[in-house]
Amino acid sequence: MGVGVMVADTEEEARRICASRNLWVLWMMQGKPGPFPSIEEALAYPYTDEEREILKGIEARGMTGTATQVRNQLLELASDHDVDEFAIVTITHDHAHRVRSYELLADAFALEQAA
Repeated sequence: MGVGVMVADTEEEARRICASRNLWVLWMMQGKPGPFPSIEEALAYPYTDEEREILKGIEARGMTGTATQVRNQLLELASDHDVDEFAIVTITHDHAHRVRSYELLADAFALEQAA
């Protein structure tokens, strides 16, 4: 099963980083594709009330939080749907945030780096 996730050291930081992805998805849903926005652009974006409602749905489709929070959500999803393997996708403006997200999640599952 494919799952979009964003993991950071704190839930607040994960949500902050994910803001740019959420704005990008909103634009795609509105038929306004464009370059991936920065975190700062997403946080400063003048969302309408309708867009804020749409964002709630976008946020609910992914998993965002600390490694422990996301690990627990993945395990629950796996149990609920008899899933034995996930394809994890993390989309961020900053490549370092993406790598860190994968590292934190791998640590939470005690995965070892391939040789």
